[in-house]
Amino acid sequence: MNNNPLTNLMKQDRLIVGISEISKMTGVSTRQLRYWEQKGYIESIADDSAKAREYRLDMVIKVSLIKSELDEGYTLVAAIERVNGKMAIFKQFKHFIIDRVSDVGKQGNKTVFDMGYFDQTEKQRLFAVIDEDGTHFELRDV
Repeated sequence: MNNNPLTNLMKQDRLIVGISEISKMTGVSTRQLRYWEQKGYIESIADDSAKAREYRLDMVIKVSLIKSELDEGYTLVAAIERVNGKMAIFKQFKHFIIDRVSDVGKQGNKTVFDMGYFDQTEKQRLFAVIDEDGTHFELRDV
């Protein structure tokens, strides 16, 4: 059972931003966002048409990726196709993080991600460690 607040927040999909915030973060106009939504390229979570549109974290990432592809010179249709492939990978990455990261903490100047048991006998745990030397893995006996 994963009781990490960060991964629980990701799992519950409660990282939400409004249309003006997503516009500021990505440089895509609110008008363009509405157009993309009308075409089915992105989805808001607004349940009332009078309420301002809100978007989940994955849509913020998708909008940013679409903008990047457009800036590279791709047409909107080509950009959407490319981004949909990338979003499938992002979805799997998000699942991996939610499923595998059981704890995150600081140990001195290191950030340590507990990735859970490494072996079937549950005698070792795998940790991803970020420090001044970069990122590496550590296998620790329980």
